[in-house]
Amino acid sequence: MKVSNACRRKGGRVGGFTLLELLIVIAIIAILAAVLVPRFASSERRADAECCKRIKAHINTMVEMWYFEKGQWPDPSLSDIGSDPDYFPKGIPNCPFDGTKYELDPNTHRVKGHNH
Repeated sequence: MKVSNACRRKGGRVGGFTLLELLIVIAIIAILAAVLVPRFASSERRADAECCKRIKAHINTMVEMWYFEKGQWPDPSLSDIGSDPDYFPKGIPNCPFDGTKYELDPNTHRVKGHNH
């Protein structure tokens, strides 16, 4: 088979990629990105939801400790327990999933909502 001089490189080898080969590689990369990007996004949301559950459990534990030490339940807005550095030195965090504040149900004295 004879190769024209325009396609030859040093050493007599044929090199380079055709436009079709480049398009195929770009298409494969695009398909992989379309499959992987949503997975990373959903795993981040799952992690935020799990973090919210852990914070909620921690707040519920601290509310019970408050009750046993003070003899009364904290305010449903959690303003009193949240400002006490013995319970929450940095204050009560917001929900990492949606950024809302945690509040207590006045009847059950448990964190309400946040069922992500």
